Formats: sequence, C-alpha cells, structure tokens
Amino acid sequence: MKQKRSIAKMAVSAGLALAMAAGMAAPATVAFAATYGTGSIEISKKDNAYTQSFLGYQIFKANVQDDKTSTTGKKESNIAWASDSVKTAVESATGQTFATAQDAADWIAQNVTGTSSTTAVDATSPAYKIAEAVKASGAATPLNAGEAKSLDEGYWVFVMDPDSKLSDKETGTAPIFAVVGGSAVTVTEKVSDDSIPTPGKEIVNQDSSTGDNSKGGSVAVGDTTTYELSATIPANIASYKTYKLVFTDTLSDGLTYVGNVTGAQLVKADGKTTDLESVPTVAGNGQTHTFTYTDLKSVLPKDYKYSEGDKIVFRYDAKVNDKAKAGTDIKNQVTLEFSNDPSSTGTGTTADQPQTHQYTYKLVLNKVDLGTEAALPGATFTVANASDKAVNYNGKSYKKGEVLATVKTDDKGALTVEGLDAGTYTIHETAAPDGYTAAADVTVTIKPTFRQDGTLSALANTLTSRDDVIAGEADKTTTGDNVLQAKAGTASDANAGTVTVTIGDRKQITMPLTGMKGTTALLVYGSAILVISAGAYLKHRKSQSEDDAQ
Repeated sequence: MKQKRSIAKMAVSAGLALAMAAGMAAPATVAFAATYGTGSIEISKKDNAYTQSFLGYQIFKANVQDDKTSTTGKKESNIAWASDSVKTAVESATGQTFATAQDAADWIAQNVTGTSSTTAVDATSPAYKIAEAVKASGAATPLNAGEAKSLDEGYWVFVMDPDSKLSDKETGTAPIFAVVGGSAVTVTEKVSDDSIPTPGKEIVNQDSSTGDNSKGGSVAVGDTTTYELSATIPANIASYKTYKLVFTDTLSDGLTYVGNVTGAQLVKADGKTTDLESVPTVAGNGQTHTFTYTDLKSVLPKDYKYSEGDKIVFRYDAKVNDKAKAGTDIKNQVTLEFSNDPSSTGTGTTADQPQTHQYTYKLVLNKVDLGTEAALPGATFTVANASDKAVNYNGKSYKKGEVLATVKTDDKGALTVEGLDAGTYTIHETAAPDGYTAAADVTVTIKPTFRQDGTLSALANTLTSRDDVIAGEADKTTTGDNVLQAKAGTASDANAGTVTVTIGDRKQITMPLTGMKGTTALLVYGSAILVISAGAYLKHRKSQSEDDAQ
C-alpha cells in the first residue's frame, strides 16, 4: 500500500481498560439467557480525502449502559464470548485458560495497563497480541472512516482493512479497542505527522569558504564525495512488530557509486548519538541503489525511547566521473519506503525526494593579438593551483603552485580546461606564438554562489584587469590602442558553468632605420678617400725628404 506524506497513530479507546471487569460488571452467572442490543460507533475521518476502511471483530458480548461516573463513560454487564473461536484466539494470545468470559475480562483489565484514549497499542502489549489473534478467528465486519456503523453491543477491536486504499496523507493505525452500546461512540483518531518517516540527504564536510553548503557545492572530476542519508523515526514505531525501512538512492550520470557504507547512528533529538552495530543491506547497480533495514526496531538500542526528531543516519561514497559536464547539476536524490500498517506488511513511499546538487566548471581562455584583437593560435599555457588548499583535478590532488594542466590554443586562439573545482588558478604563458611576447601571469578565481537548497545561483569570475587581460570576451569595437575591452555579460555563465578570460600578446618587430644604406656607402667611400689621401701624403713627404738630403 502506497502513501506519500503524513498521518496518524490511532488511539486505543478507553474501553481497553475494561472498567467493567474491575468491578462495574454484573456477575457472569445469571439465571436467564441474556439478550443483547446494538450500538453505534464511528471512527472519525481526518478530512475529506481520508478514505481508510477498517475491519471490526467482536471479542465480548455485553449489555452496555452509559455511566458518567465511570472513567470509560460506560458500564457493562452479562459479559459473554462473541464466539468459541474468539475464546480460543484470546486464550492462545494470552497463554491462559479462562473458565468464563468474565475471567478473561478480569485478566485483560489487570494485564493491559497504561492505556487511554490517546495511546497507541505497543506491539509488545498483550492487547496487540489479542488483536492479532482475534482478527484471524472469524468473520469481520467492515466499516469506513467517517461513517457511523450499527454493531452488536459489547467489546470490539478494529484493525485496518488490508485492502484499504490509502491516500497520500495516510498511514495504517494500531488496533483500536472500543466498547459499543449505550449512546453512540466516536473514536477520535489522533493525527500525527511524525508517524511518517521523513527522508534526508546531505553532503558531508563541505567547504564553506568556497560557498558550499550541506545541500550543494563545487566538485572536480575525480572527486569522491561522502553523502549522508537519514530518516526520522516514526512516532508510532512501537505499534509495529517489525518496521521495514528502505532508502532508494538515485545518482545522476555524473556520479559513480563507490560504497563504503559506514557511520550508522541513532541521532536523538537532543543531538546525542549512539553508534549502531548494523548498516543497511545494499543492493543495486548503475545509478540506483537500495539501502534496506528489514527491521529497524531490531537495529535500535534495546532501551530506545522515542522522542520527536529522533533519526537514523548512515553514509556512503560516490565519485564524480567524466560525464559530469560544466554547469550541469550533478543530482543525487533519495526516497523512502516504509512500513505503514501495524496490522499488516503494507508499505508506503514518501513523496519527499530530498536532493543534493554539485557542479563542476570550465575555464575558457581566448588568446588575441593585443593590437588587432585577432585570434592567436599556438600559444602554450599552464594552469596551476593558486589556492591555499589543495584542489583535485582528474582524480589527482594538487597543492598550491602545482600545475594541473598544460594546454595550447587552437586555430581559433582558444583553449578550455574542463572539470575544475571552485578556487583560484594561475594562468602562465610558457610559449607565445612566433613573433610575440608572452603575457605576464594571470590569476583568476572561480567563485560560485549557492541557494539554500544547494542549486547554483551565480558564478563569479574574479581577476585583476590589465590592458592586456580582461574577464570575458574582447568586444573588438576599438582596436589599435593596445587595450582590451570586455564584451558585457561574457565573464561567466552559471548555466554553462564557464568562466572566460582573454589575454592579449604584444607583437615583436624590428623597424628599419631610413637612409641607413646611403650613410653606410658614404662612410665607406669617405674612409677609402682618407686612406688614399693619407697614402699620397706620406709618399709626398718621403719624396721631399729624399730631395732635401741631396
């Protein structure tokens, strides 16, 4: 039986105490055959959507009268078994042999204690065992919630009809015991939203410095993430013999299940924790796995006492794989299947499907000529971690200063580094295109902002702008001034998970000196004339010296 949200623990009627057996009943032995009338009972309806139906089983016949002095508002006499099969069932459930129905009523009054119109039947209670035995003993009388039903007067037990079609706001009830007869009886259902377990899912050890929260955050391809699954413990767990709880966990394609199921704990409402000896049984493959507690009650401490807000938790690991694309929501969600009928093995499924959200990012680098702003292919860059903490990339961890990747611009002057975590990175140009001077290092920070539910709301691209560096694409409206201007709205794109940086390189050229060839020739010719003139002068002096000597 399926169900989706909230609902009820059923109260035990005050008739369970059987005040008539405590001395208010007439003697069991009478001189004439008793005759029995009828009475009216209604199990109140929670709301118009409430469609639950019940099966009624009479335990005792009795003459019933209203009595304002009684704690139950009724007094009963001439108690008799409803049938021999019911007598056998009660004796089997209690382990007793009763000479009369009055003896059985006396035993119930003495051994079923602590009940009232606001308490649910504990699965360990004799009343629960009686209800289980009686419902297998004979024909049942059907009745629907919200409808008055005329029944033979006496003592009755009502259990949920196994074929009852539960709405999305319902769960099964514990057995209801009531005295029918006298004035009409209305059994008021005690509605409690905490009778349905609430699933929970969180990411463990998130880094708040990068904006992460327990529902969402940033990851790199290759990261291993630890997730915590939880379920609140239902308020009426004591009404169940066994309580089945199944977590169905669905990973998006960007995650690969690793396992390492650990950390099973009972977390009390006051924050105190108790380690549990057993983790759930895991089954499944691919993207869907189930974590099953066949009987949650057997896992909890023997002395466990319920408090609103108590929950059970455990953890497992999953790895971010290369199907995790930048900007794509890497979802992880869980649903619960749980026992929803103390009288049968029926289960319900929660409508709530809590999710976690994680994101990875892509760095886009455009390389241009600083003067013309035309694309420059063939530039080589390294991308290194500039954060104070280590970052992961492709399954490896990199400390501050260590190079994550070496990449080269394509024929369009662009390159991408995909699968990055949030953080700060240094872009270093190791080789500029031929004829260009490499740009100085650029530091860029990828900083996301997450909503409370873990989804990505914004992505910031922070860097120190220079004439040759901008966050975003170059607008190319003004060229030749050796200053880059960014096109509005291109610095980052949260939907695509990208941050964009444009770096301009300065061209290297050698300018010719006008007239240099003529000047050189003049110098050569001048030098030759000087050499010739000097030679002629020296020859003339030598000749003159010889003449003087004669």
